[in-house]
Amino acid sequence: MDENYQGLQFDEIKQRISQYCSFSLGKEKLLASKPSFNRLVVQLVNNRLKQAINMAVSYGPMPFGGIYDITNEVLLAQKNAVLNPNELLKVASQAYGIKQIYDYTSACKCEKEEIGNLVNSLVSFEKTSSAIYKCINNSGELYDNASSTLASIRKKSRTLQSSIASKYNQFIQKNSS
Repeated sequence: MDENYQGLQFDEIKQRISQYCSFSLGKEKLLASKPSFNRLVVQLVNNRLKQAINMAVSYGPMPFGGIYDITNEVLLAQKNAVLNPNELLKVASQAYGIKQIYDYTSACKCEKEEIGNLVNSLVSFEKTSSAIYKCINNSGELYDNASSTLASIRKKSRTLQSSIASKYNQFIQKNSS
């Protein structure tokens, strides 16, 4: 029976539902899903769905702000590649997004065991996120204090710019005629 689900128009249903996905990974997972005929799996998924619907009706939708698909960034980091500031900000925002999800589920006073199991599997890596936010502003620019070397280079650069501006003004004044 596993192979004979074409009559259910499962692929067409997945395509229609995918239009409502707000997150690329959720859409990807939905489109790759196959129906299960295992009673325990179906019960588990149905319980999760019931709990999610009850939570959304009672407390509003679960907040997913700050959650991004960071698959590429993680793969780059695993290869010891250097991530640019905007990539690091995407990674750091995950901790914020996961904290919002934790707070939301904690505030829900309804049955949430199955959803709670999923949420508890999330890792927020707050120390890494905090370290990134100490070095990079929301525009993706590095703060001077991101490293002592950067602070020294930027200080020298400002000194040189000031010196060049001063020499330029002196030259203009001497040669104004």
